[in-house]
Amino acid sequence: NPILDVFQECGVKFALEVHPTEIAFDIASAEKALQAVDYHPAFGFNYDPSHFGYQGVDYVKFIYKFHDRIFHAHMKDVAWGLGDGTAGVFGGHTDFHKPERYWDFKSVGRGNINFEKIIRALNDISYAGPLSVEWEDGGMDREFGHVGFPAISPSFLSVKQFCQWLSAKTGRTYRLPTPDESKALCVQSGIDPKNCGDFAWTKDNAQEKTHKLAAKKVDKLGLFDLMGNACEWVDDGSKFGSVAGGCYLDAMADLECGALSPCKPVEWNEIDPQFPKSKWWYSSGGFVGFRVICEPTDTKK
Repeated sequence: NPILDVFQECGVKFALEVHPTEIAFDIASAEKALQAVDYHPAFGFNYDPSHFGYQGVDYVKFIYKFHDRIFHAHMKDVAWGLGDGTAGVFGGHTDFHKPERYWDFKSVGRGNINFEKIIRALNDISYAGPLSVEWEDGGMDREFGHVGFPAISPSFLSVKQFCQWLSAKTGRTYRLPTPDESKALCVQSGIDPKNCGDFAWTKDNAQEKTHKLAAKKVDKLGLFDLMGNACEWVDDGSKFGSVAGGCYLDAMADLECGALSPCKPVEWNEIDPQFPKSKWWYSSGGFVGFRVICEPTDTKK
């Protein structure tokens, strides 16, 4: 308590994250922790529902029980009831994201936690602190959309607006390729779409994820990743656009120069939690990228 006294003097609150291996890991032990410090006003909790669910602890009840002691909240998901019976609730000293685990952390919305009930409960107790997303999901690729990788998930509208911004910023004219230009690039690249393993990341070699740009061979035009990796937006004159080139989810046998796939805005935005859903990015479109064309300044060349 002398330490907590100094915390209080300095206007600092200590928020213990309640989870296994801590002095408090459920509702009962959290109450005992408060008793141990004589309910000191500087002592409270960092609420994280992911540590309660797989234990069988009522994570919504915790909010109401300790309504005046929740100083911070993590938005973190977990799934349980998994595995093959090899590793139980205590984890069996197995690494995360192993098939034998009974439970595993997930991206928010991908596990078993009911976040609507949590938000409603936090509103009920007038919680006004931060909702901090703590992301731990061994089944998600941390490099999707990362620097050096394809920029993924932008909508057709988003990319067209980006081209307008880039044009205004540089004084040059940038735009998306037309269907004819996209086909011409493919034909002139010298790549056989049906046998492009040396030039493209496809379903045949990508392991269901994007890869670093320019990791494959350069084509005859000096371009990388024209086929595969992330498919690319084409301005076909429609409202939502089309994509060409195939992606890491497409087999080489299905690739073809000039082949266009129309945008599927409902399907590609299926897991967007917003209402209305975003018009700027596709939450389920981690396979969609883009390549821009810069108009030459000297039209005679």
